[in-house]
Amino acid sequence: MKVEVADRKNMYSMCVATIVDVIGDRLRMRYDGLDDDVAEDFWCHYQSSEIHPIGWSSLVGHTLQPPIGKVAVSSNCFGHIMLCKSM
Repeated sequence: MKVEVADRKNMYSMCVATIVDVIGDRLRMRYDGLDDDVAEDFWCHYQSSEIHPIGWSSLVGHTLQPPIGKVAVSSNCFGHIMLCKSM
């Protein structure tokens, strides 16, 4: 499942992430564009104010960005974000 989530390295930036695991009330998420780099996975409570449905950023006027510090994000990142927003 895709969600929009605050970038943990820059809380003013919103990124697309995929929920890759659920244990109890915790979600393990991975920023899209980071391949299968489990070192960058992070856990959040399912009711965290950092997690939003796809399309939330555009509703409130935020711009989705690739994760901070990942210059080598695929060139398709923004196309992928737009595809996710249309879901």
